[in-house]
Amino acid sequence: MRAARDAWAADVLARAAELAARLVFVDETRLPESAAYECTAPNQGCPYEGIVGRVDCVGCDGNDLGPHPITMQSLQQNVTVQGTVTITGFTAPFSPGPGHITGSISTPDATVAGTFDNDFCLLLLSETI
Repeated sequence: MRAARDAWAADVLARAAELAARLVFVDETRLPESAAYECTAPNQGCPYEGIVGRVDCVGCDGNDLGPHPITMQSLQQNVTVQGTVTITGFTAPFSPGPGHITGSISTPDATVAGTFDNDFCLLLLSETI
């Protein structure tokens, strides 16, 4: 499955300058807002084929840009792979929102490979104080 399937959303949990990001890639031109929450994790009823990738901490090393480990899981199948997300452009999602993220995803065995360039999904942004 190719990660560059156009549509995705990002769920962001902010902790100062550090954040966790969830990237959702589906077989649609654009993920409809009505399906955004259902497609943020496997087995939540997402009506589309796709993957969700979780990056545990962007900015923990003091840099938003560059490579970060990512865990990707199929939304429809019981398949999980480890890979790398390389962030090449980043605008923080909260000051002001929605922010923007650009980069690429790859896995060692090329099961997943692709690029993305999108705004964060406003419906899925949340802050932890």
